[in-house]
Amino acid sequence: MKKESEESHKTTHVQTDRYKIIDSIVSSGKTTPFEEILKQLREKLSDRKYSASTLHRGLKYMHDSLGAPLCYDRKQNGYYYSEPYNLPINSLSSKELEKLAIVKKLLMQFDSDDSIFKDTSKLLEKLFPSSDALEFMNRIVIPKRPEPVFEKETCDEIMEAIHNNYFLDFSYVSRWEPGRNHRRVMPYQVVIDQGQLYLYASDFRDEKATRLYNICRIHELSVQRDTHFALPKNYRFVEDSECGRWGAF
Repeated sequence: MKKESEESHKTTHVQTDRYKIIDSIVSSGKTTPFEEILKQLREKLSDRKYSASTLHRGLKYMHDSLGAPLCYDRKQNGYYYSEPYNLPINSLSSKELEKLAIVKKLLMQFDSDDSIFKDTSKLLEKLFPSSDALEFMNRIVIPKRPEPVFEKETCDEIMEAIHNNYFLDFSYVSRWEPGRNHRRVMPYQVVIDQGQLYLYASDFRDEKATRLYNICRIHELSVQRDTHFALPKNYRFVEDSECGRWGAF
């Protein structure tokens, strides 16, 4: 029984281990034949069943998703780096990878096609591939939260306006005011609270007239790229509303 357990432990590894080994082989500075990479992987992972097709998928993932400058030499049937490269996961310990996996799982609470959380999850994917489902993660359950409904393009344009201090024009559906009301604002921050996204902004005529706008209620957004505003010194939401506002925080 002990022998079977030891063998099982030897052949249990995550994709990050494979990528690190492939990276150490290919980064030698010379072209390494495919069969040699496969041989070394099987030896270092103690896994004689590691297949050529699995290696092909790993190489493709490193090139397409991790940005590795992998090049194929047809004559030698081998791989090499066309330029110096640092594998992102090389600088992370196993404990750090576990923490990263938890963060990724937390973000998946709000995962949807129209969510900025999905873009963030994709970024984490480069450091922690989805196939790296560590066994301990099955012991952590994080239920999904209700998804906020808004257009991804709206978030992208709000981020652009914040980055460049552009004015924003949009129609806003308020709970207290009937119909859609036109707004022109100076966007200060995006506030994320319990899966909901808010725009913290001030009226274009008065920087002290600040308000939280639920991004779900923003429509017909227009970025005024020809107009800029000067960001005031005390523009942060927490400085203006330490205890929260309209249910946020």
